[in-house]
Amino acid sequence: YESWAAGLGLDTSNNGPMQNPAADGILNLMKYVLNGDPLNSCTQVLPVQSIDGQGNFVFTYFRRAESVSETTQTLEYGTDLAGWTQVTIPATSSGIFTITPDTPSPGIEQVVATLPSPGDNTGIFARMRVDQ
Repeated sequence: YESWAAGLGLDTSNNGPMQNPAADGILNLMKYVLNGDPLNSCTQVLPVQSIDGQGNFVFTYFRRAESVSETTQTLEYGTDLAGWTQVTIPATSSGIFTITPDTPSPGIEQVVATLPSPGDNTGIFARMRVDQ
């Protein structure tokens, strides 16, 4: 993280992991994981949520491969905004996660979490948390 921050021109006044110099609501640590630009608003790097052809909930994002060893990435999901199931996002494909290395470019991984539909027209809410 430190070399990433320094390489992008962040200085001591705005380079902390919990700082947000672009004032776009995305903290530096999240932008590091998602390969965003901490000095510019870049909401396009945020995870995308969709429903696949079988009715499964799909949560997709791209991450810097090097961020896996420096952060803990957690998918939190539930059928309401009160109770969350937490699942640590792994380094490689496992369980509900499919991780494709070097996609779309070297050093970037595509992460896809597929959650079965809870049925009964019940929606799923999901969010990602990153800790250092």
